[in-house]
Amino acid sequence: RCLTAANGTANGAGAMSETEEPKQESLPFLLLPAIILVSVINTILYKEVFAAFGHRDAFLVNQAVNFFYILYGAAILIPRAVFTDAITPEMTAFPKRRFMILGLIDAAATFLSSMGATFTPGSLQPLLNQTLVPWTIVFAAIFLSKVYSRQELCGAGLIALGGAVAAIPPLLSSESYESCRWYSVLLFAAANVPLAYSCCYVQRIFEAVELDLWYLAFWVSIFQFLGTFLFVPALMLPGFGSHDGTPLNQIPTDFQEGLACLAEQTESCAHRHLAVLLALYIAVGVFKNFLYLYVTKKVSAVTSVLTAAVNIPCSTLLFFTPLVGPVQELMSEYDIFTMLALPTVLVGFVLYHRRGALLPENLPLLGRPQGDVEAVDQAEK
Repeated sequence: RCLTAANGTANGAGAMSETEEPKQESLPFLLLPAIILVSVINTILYKEVFAAFGHRDAFLVNQAVNFFYILYGAAILIPRAVFTDAITPEMTAFPKRRFMILGLIDAAATFLSSMGATFTPGSLQPLLNQTLVPWTIVFAAIFLSKVYSRQELCGAGLIALGGAVAAIPPLLSSESYESCRWYSVLLFAAANVPLAYSCCYVQRIFEAVELDLWYLAFWVSIFQFLGTFLFVPALMLPGFGSHDGTPLNQIPTDFQEGLACLAEQTESCAHRHLAVLLALYIAVGVFKNFLYLYVTKKVSAVTSVLTAAVNIPCSTLLFFTPLVGPVQELMSEYDIFTMLALPTVLVGFVLYHRRGALLPENLPLLGRPQGDVEAVDQAEK
């Protein structure tokens, strides 16, 4: 997610210097609009999936997505390992505990976002996602000793301001209402904190080591899936999966009922095709990631940033139209805050990324080939 979502927010692992030029290829005419379209659809489907399953089954949905991403990673990694020399003995010898740490951090991020997704309005989600930038700046300054320009800091400040403005209505509301709850908005926004640290951890630990991107992603996905189960006790807390919290002895029953709902074996879930909706969301997400990595590798990360910038207003505004179906939001006096936050976040996003931080040409290799595990140990120390 750091490579495709932040695109060099923390100067990406092994990022190019500003004097280097990325490999350029002419994009097919329809590819850029296709990336924007797929990104917007992915954002809308994310909201639709969690709204359809409901707050109680959010944990189950999150784990289903994590599990299928393991299968997706295996489907790509196994042929690479068997039929190519992409996976070297040095990579397989790399300590798996580093992957475990990354997986646990990402597990915390996806757990928090899933707990908040159901009752965080879809129009707020693209805006709140951009607060990844200021959080990454904080962690990069602390753990990577990175110094940012005034323009980058101004951009990050505007993004943080826009996110705060967008969150004003649910945070100031004295009562939770049907489609938005203040604690859900806080949980959804808080997911960017561990994700930002994950982005910095990738650079700090792996900048001296050459790793295949798919090899890294596969192992991190496994530990992310397993690590998410550590957050099961949090479901007993108010706001995590239910308004008042779920008793520990009730959680297994909820999981069982959620699986039955997924299989349409309950009356309330019959003919709703929730499994199809979930599969569609995962398929679109996989395709979106492929497109972003393709553009980043073949053209430049700047192009990915531009498509992400277009995705922000498109996704936000579409939630007020009938095109999003059951998750459409009706305009109210509170949405003036969203309309004020949108240009603020967008200007901040463009300001921050204007310098055009680029990812390395040698994707899917992550890191520098001259390093070794000992160098990583020294970096950790």
